[in-house]
Amino acid sequence: MLLLQSETDPAWVEAVLADFDAFLRDHAANERKVSQSALRLVAEHPQRRELVAELTDVAIEELEHFRLVHKLLAERGKDIGFEQPDPYMTQLRKALRRAVRQATRNRE
Repeated sequence: MLLLQSETDPAWVEAVLADFDAFLRDHAANERKVSQSALRLVAEHPQRRELVAELTDVAIEELEHFRLVHKLLAERGKDIGFEQPDPYMTQLRKALRRAVRQATRNRE
């Protein structure tokens, strides 16, 4: 049906189905973040017309995906929920701050 290029691990499907609403909320958040990121790049590179056109298309497509996932949640009587911090990104930002502080100290 989906014409996937690789098999989906049954354990992953099981995990998704165990808390499908959480999966949908996470999916909605990811669609929104990609749309926002594309628009942020548009704002940072307004002079690059081709890039702006492509990123605008990406932002619209991802926002349309967000709308579909939001509709699924609404049909299930759920909302999109509040954004949850990503543990990986939290640790990555901490490591980056430490590296910047260390680099600053080394220059002094």
